[in-house]
Amino acid sequence: MMSLAVRELLVFSSSLFLLIDEDTFFRLIFLSVFVFACLAQYSITQKTFKSFGWAFRNEHNSGIVVGGMLVPITMLASTRIKSSLPIMYEDYQIASMLSVTVLLNLLIVIHNLGSVIAKKFVLFAWLLICLVSFLFWEGKRIYFANILLGILYFEGLVQYLPTSFTIGECLLVSQALALFTLDGCSRIVLLHSISPLYACLQVLVHGALVVCICFAIVLFILNDKGKNKKSEKHLKKLSASSHRWWRMIIFYAVTCSVVILVLFPVLSYLLGEFVILWGLKFVFETNIRILLIASWVILVLLASLIVYATESSSTIVRKYFHVIAVLIYVPGIMLDVEVTYLASTGALFIFILLEIIRVFRIEPFGSLLHEAFSVFVDKRDSGMVILTHIYLLLGFSIPVWLYQHVPSTQAGLVLFSGVISLGIGDTAASVIGSKYGKHRWSAETVKTIEGTLAAVVTQLAACYVFRAISTTLDSQYSWTAMTAVVLVTSLLEAFTSQIDNLILPLFMSSMFCALKNIV
Repeated sequence: MMSLAVRELLVFSSSLFLLIDEDTFFRLIFLSVFVFACLAQYSITQKTFKSFGWAFRNEHNSGIVVGGMLVPITMLASTRIKSSLPIMYEDYQIASMLSVTVLLNLLIVIHNLGSVIAKKFVLFAWLLICLVSFLFWEGKRIYFANILLGILYFEGLVQYLPTSFTIGECLLVSQALALFTLDGCSRIVLLHSISPLYACLQVLVHGALVVCICFAIVLFILNDKGKNKKSEKHLKKLSASSHRWWRMIIFYAVTCSVVILVLFPVLSYLLGEFVILWGLKFVFETNIRILLIASWVILVLLASLIVYATESSSTIVRKYFHVIAVLIYVPGIMLDVEVTYLASTGALFIFILLEIIRVFRIEPFGSLLHEAFSVFVDKRDSGMVILTHIYLLLGFSIPVWLYQHVPSTQAGLVLFSGVISLGIGDTAASVIGSKYGKHRWSAETVKTIEGTLAAVVTQLAACYVFRAISTTLDSQYSWTAMTAVVLVTSLLEAFTSQIDNLILPLFMSSMFCALKNIV
């Protein structure tokens, strides 16, 4: 019987042929990177990197192919529905595939070296080559900048968030962050146009990263080693020690300084007016926005009440938050996608700050957040940070961030990819599978055939409902196309060991782009 890793690879690779560009040059690059990723996945084991200081989450499948190829696939799929693309979009596509290739090459070389010193030399050599090439190879700087950022993000994630990612997840997140940073810097430096909503996303995401970096630097200067201790016993001692007050003062001082001295000025410059005035005008522009925000506040309070009242977690309890997310995003996308975009951006910034407060037990909320969030931790939150809630937010939000500016007549069901795959399909698979599932797909997993069938049926029902209530969706997708997208996404959910909150929405949105108006 085939392993889950082989099944995942077959499902994922079978869908790639829908996205291969007609351009021979892109086709060759894309297929070459895919073959290289397949070879890397079956020649690398995650445990061998521990001697180098890279600790990945223990999974039977490293997810290199899925994680490594998902960003290039998403970029390739976007060309199918976006009528106007950024000036450097083609360069970004090439840069993303080159970045994957270099990272995979780096992983293979480090995997096969015995000496830690030799491994560090290889890593340093790649960084130096990319930096020198970026400085002196005019005309190709964007490629080397993206590779350099990708390596730095990858190294930072595995060094400072150990066991929080598989190799595939780390490849995906580092590539996405690298392209995101590169695009933001390019638009500002080259004076390219940037929409107000995208400016908010760029500034708030990078602002959260700046807070993390500044906070870590200050702690390092003060020789506070507590952040490297992950045991529950140590953290309880830490919360009762005098360190917690210093950490509280430092954190709030750093956060306020970054917000007031960096975020406000930069955002005000990009928006053309003071950010708070712009925000008030934006929110109160229509009555629908006020009503949406009011309803979201009620739902967030309901979610907080569930967290406070829950003493023990289960699959069904965790899926309550998926349902609440559906209730937030469906009316938001249908009635005013712009305010949904802005609200999800702000929520991501807040979630990152709350996680810092939880990890370092920063008063007065740190210990309370830790106790509340610990109830909902699943086996994949094996590192110091809890990423499940952040991944859930990203899964619902990324399709909105990527395709918000695309007219509804072109975007179609793409904007609902997170809602359909996570809020409906994943929820149905987990609930039905845990209660009524009898036939497992494999001994390697607890996922069942009954759960997957429930996911397929409920997602198709959701597609039917969205088509029925929206005139712009009615003629864009045939039932054959929708069934194909839902079936392939559900099988990927059943076979993958990667974080489905991150993988499924990107994959489904790419499939919707590929099959719109052609099946």
